[in-house]
Amino acid sequence: MKRPPLWTTLIPLVVAGAGYYQWWSVQRDAFVADVALIFGSGGNSGGFPYRLETGISKPALGFDRAGAVTKLSADLVVLNKQPFGDGPVVGQMLQPRLLLAVPAISGARADVEARSSSSSLRMAGGHIVRFSTVFDAARLRFAGLAAAATADRFEAHFRETPAAAVATSDPRFPVQDEVVFAATRLRYGKGDPLNFAANLDLTAVRPVRSLADWRTGGTVEHPRRDHPAGSRPQQRHRDRRSVRLRRSCRP
Repeated sequence: MKRPPLWTTLIPLVVAGAGYYQWWSVQRDAFVADVALIFGSGGNSGGFPYRLETGISKPALGFDRAGAVTKLSADLVVLNKQPFGDGPVVGQMLQPRLLLAVPAISGARADVEARSSSSSLRMAGGHIVRFSTVFDAARLRFAGLAAAATADRFEAHFRETPAAAVATSDPRFPVQDEVVFAATRLRYGKGDPLNFAANLDLTAVRPVRSLADWRTGGTVEHPRRDHPAGSRPQQRHRDRRSVRLRRSCRP
């Protein structure tokens, strides 16, 4: 029996490759369109075959929602994600500049500038499963402090843990959000550099969608997650430091 020419065996591969490229192009266009809704432009796109990628030059964003003001700008931002499934969106920025403020609370403002940053965002069920940002060669300025602080590396992590209040013997409301800050070689003024880390839990009677959701009985708690060896697990919930919102801090 005469064998078919070798080139005919490549036809299925060519057809499959063309079909995948068509499918990937549809996913890329949808990703670029989603990015354009946020930044106003999708920028240059690429990443074939294993990722979807788009870059935006001189992006600038501003949000004033839920009682908080956020402004973000950079020289360049590159966003990418895998074309398969609901994986995280990963972003890199050059010369990022970030402002965070809560106008209703006096002195609640922070400015961050950095040489570069890397971020990742994973969403599921309409809430943030994890949002992480790492700033390299960061410069931090806080309202009320005369000088800026610097850090070789500054990290911020956030996730939502929405929960309904339940009737228990614990007087605290459930934890709705978790925030982690960390810094490497943090230096303020002419002081010695130090490493810093803080875990914060935000409690409230309902999932926090605005400052008002957090006003009635909400707390900021600093849980000690690494309890000393030998301590009993039932004692761990007592080893917390919390700050309850005072009326003077509420709008």
